[in-house]
Amino acid sequence: MRAGMKSFGLAPVFLTTALFAALVTLSSRPERATTDDSCIHGAVQNGFAFFTNNEGITSLGQEQTIDSDDGPTSEIHVMLERHDGTFHDVSEGPNLVTIVPQGAGHVSDRQYYAGDADDNKSLTAYSIFTDPCDGTTHVFTVEIKVLPDAANDE
Repeated sequence: MRAGMKSFGLAPVFLTTALFAALVTLSSRPERATTDDSCIHGAVQNGFAFFTNNEGITSLGQEQTIDSDDGPTSEIHVMLERHDGTFHDVSEGPNLVTIVPQGAGHVSDRQYYAGDADDNKSLTAYSIFTDPCDGTTHVFTVEIKVLPDAANDE
């Protein structure tokens, strides 16, 4: 290896591949007719992902620490701001996918369930939203720190 070059292993390649696969999956979905009035509010101007324990009413922030043996994170929600200034929680819609490509666990019901190999790691959850109004893709993130069970024992 030449001087000044660093080896990062396969992690960046895996992350890039996983994100690309998620984007391809979203973009290859058949078009859905929008049955709500969200498109009359204009395209997405801004947005953010956040943790919540009450269906999106209260934000618990964008970082959460969990114990790998004590269950999942709080729900991950995505709130969008449209050009007309209205806000929309799109967490349960068909145009959102949340992945944690570098994690050993899985996402189910908008929560991340850590795997044993996640102990002592900081993970990024990517919520990928495809706007049905104009087809643009937006990516929002939250951070998850996973502690091993022994770290919380007293």
